Amino acid sequence: MQLPAKANLRSGLSSALNSGNNLARSVWILSPLVALCAAAIGYLVLLIPLAISWMSAPATEVTLLGSARLAGFGWLLAHDAAIRVADVTYTLLPWGLLLIPGIVLIAATRWLGKAARITEWRRGLLAVVLVTITYSALAAGVARFTADASASVSVVTAVLCAAGVAAVASIWGVRSTGAWQVPLARIPSAVSLTVRAGLLGFFVLLGFASVLTAVAAVLGFNRMLSLGVALDAGAAGGFVFFLIQVAYIPMLIVWALSYLAGAGVSLGSDTLLSPFIGGTSPTQLPSAQILTLLPENAGSIAWALPILVVLAGTIIGLWVGRRAADEMWMMRVVIVIGATVTTALLVLAVSAMSSGSWGVANLANIGPDAGLTAMITWILITLGAVPVALVVVARRARHLAVLPMPEMPVQTRENHDELV
Repeated sequence: MQLPAKANLRSGLSSALNSGNNLARSVWILSPLVALCAAAIGYLVLLIPLAISWMSAPATEVTLLGSARLAGFGWLLAHDAAIRVADVTYTLLPWGLLLIPGIVLIAATRWLGKAARITEWRRGLLAVVLVTITYSALAAGVARFTADASASVSVVTAVLCAAGVAAVASIWGVRSTGAWQVPLARIPSAVSLTVRAGLLGFFVLLGFASVLTAVAAVLGFNRMLSLGVALDAGAAGGFVFFLIQVAYIPMLIVWALSYLAGAGVSLGSDTLLSPFIGGTSPTQLPSAQILTLLPENAGSIAWALPILVVLAGTIIGLWVGRRAADEMWMMRVVIVIGATVTTALLVLAVSAMSSGSWGVANLANIGPDAGLTAMITWILITLGAVPVALVVVARRARHLAVLPMPEMPVQTRENHDELV
């Protein structure tokens, strides 16, 4: 009579352990915890340097609580949330800081996908929604904690910016477990080809703009070095200043992209940097080494820079022409135009992120005109993409037409009799 009792005990323990494992792998429980951990890690990344600075300089007026508030502002700024200081709103932020919360969230949600065994797209979508909601709520709390009479971040702005970062990073992180394989497999090949070609064109443009930025950095190295010496911010201050400027490099690359396209970059209401304008009127800029890379005058061949945008379009056309050779010519044109529209929309997004206000009166509107930059970019890459896509396919079709047909064996009466 003891054997059934032992069997019941073992089955009870087994069911309890299984229920515990299922609870530990529950998306409903793990997702909010992952969002909390990701926010805490990102916050600590910014708090630790400030705390060390506070402990190494006890005579400073900034308290430990003040350092915590500054880290909160830094965490919100890392999500590209605009900050209001006194009566001035700063919207042109170093969105290179997005790498901090982005990388942390991607790593955290990758772990979430493996720990919760998310292999089905519905559970993956649930995880993304829960992480985004929890992360946004934490951002609202940080905005409330850091706000005072001198500086603040709007709660609505903090929630929207944090939600956007969390959603994109979570989608990317959860994909490592194959949660999106089924929905992605249902996407038509033409749509997939269009999106990939658009991404290709966008990254080619960023590559050209990065090369232009690197050339400007080499040519303006002495000016940057002289300004750094003149600022004399000390070791700690110089290091922090250097990190902030590094975070502005993505913005500078987008400015170079707008300059390449010919749309130019505005430095206030009276100054425009453009390859078609020989000289620019002087304007008062903040003392930042990275701004010394801006050209004072357009070079003698600067007017030819938009040709690089057309070249990016030819790369799109070449890529589409080779991969859509079996499609009708009209379908290929639709794919190419869809790809150029995708590229232009991405340019519109990063241009909008790279323009805004630095607060002071003459820099209340600084950066590229996002709409103008996207429109000019679309026109130029379309001019290069459509003809190349059609020509590449036409040449390939001609090549296939002249290929010799394989000779078929001729069946004679004797061969027929032998086979019979």
